[in-house]
Amino acid sequence: FFDNTKNIAYNKKDTTSVPIYIQDILSIFYFIRTQNLKLNSEIEIPNFDNGKVFNVKFKVQRIENISVDAGKFNCIVLEPSLNSKGKVKPKGTMTLWLTNDKKKIPVLIKTRIKAGTMTAKLKKIEGL
Repeated sequence: FFDNTKNIAYNKKDTTSVPIYIQDILSIFYFIRTQNLKLNSEIEIPNFDNGKVFNVKFKVQRIENISVDAGKFNCIVLEPSLNSKGKVKPKGTMTLWLTNDKKKIPVLIKTRIKAGTMTAKLKKIEGL
């Protein structure tokens, strides 16, 4: 877990000094939704995973309309990439489609890894 007042990350055995606004592999997807994302913009977010600190850069590639089971959406299309200076090697590619509104709801995620491709699609929206 992170102690944001002291900028320290704790894992099973060690503590690591981390930059402000550090995220983990899950929280980074919530954090990116709070950002002002515009076409061709880039945002670099510090990340902590397996005892290592590295940056993930998100680039807004395009705006497009897509259809999934939950409906039709105008989406911001993002592609994250690692900026780790050799510390962490990327193991695949990912593309994210977030609604192009203030909620930035994840609608579609496509990940290409060595073993194949994984796709996650929004099935239904309730209570928003």
